[in-house]
Amino acid sequence: MVPTVAQTPTRPQTERIVTPEGVPDLTGCFPHARVIEPDKRAPAGHATLCDPTFFAGCGYMTPEEAGLLYRIAQASPKGWWLEIGTHTGWSLAHVIAAGRDAVGLDPEYAQVSHNQTRSPDAFLKRATENLQRVSETVAGSGRFKLLGVTSTEFFADATLRPFEGRPAGVIIDGDHGDPHPVADALGTIATLDPPVIILHDAMIHAVQRGAFALQRRGYFTRTYRTAQLLVVAWKDPAWTPPAHVPEAGFDWKNWMMTRRLSYVPWDWPVKDNAEGYSRWDRLVNSVKLTIRSGKFRRPKGA
Repeated sequence: MVPTVAQTPTRPQTERIVTPEGVPDLTGCFPHARVIEPDKRAPAGHATLCDPTFFAGCGYMTPEEAGLLYRIAQASPKGWWLEIGTHTGWSLAHVIAAGRDAVGLDPEYAQVSHNQTRSPDAFLKRATENLQRVSETVAGSGRFKLLGVTSTEFFADATLRPFEGRPAGVIIDGDHGDPHPVADALGTIATLDPPVIILHDAMIHAVQRGAFALQRRGYFTRTYRTAQLLVVAWKDPAWTPPAHVPEAGFDWKNWMMTRRLSYVPWDWPVKDNAEGYSRWDRLVNSVKLTIRSGKFRRPKGA
């Protein structure tokens, strides 16, 4: 059941954003967001949003990916959620809209980075106001807390955790360069041990290595075929991630080739083929997994 959402006016800059069925439409809670036109090679209908005031090149999760996140949060075990790399709050908004308490980390809330020249206070204020609008318009929303710290600082200091108990899920969507995705994955399981972990932007090799690090430590994974590739990892073999139907008629092979994707973690175990990958996809990637689990080009620390 989709929570009741207060009516918000349709805005021209977001009318091309298509919210998946069964997911609350949160675009009205982000009045400063503007549409980024998708790469012409991307799946049709994958326009997404950004906030041009704070690093216009940083696009949000696509509506399809945000919808998957909403459904994963709903289906996850009880507990609060953590997001590494919250930016202006779009993805965290879908977690609290699913009725989960959540913590968002972004060091840019405390210091100016190369990505944006606005004051950290203004950045934190923008994210807080966006999420507050979600709380006010979506019935049953969870609580939220935003912190201007790095993931390393959060892992090391248990007093920063505003909610009790173990988190139900962690979203890794911070620094996508080596060695950060692997470090975030390993830090997450070492200090928080959540039953569900999500990695966004798995079209980036360093993020893929984070997924492989989880696979080698006993996590199952599923790579959703979305425009930016979303990986969900989980520990309980009895738990099943939400179903997803990849966009029909799209040339995924060409999309992956033009994006220079390699070592995409797909579904693990390989026999789990919920995303409908071809036999060739599965064969090639099982070989790659075998190679990368051995001594050949294994990422340091992964």
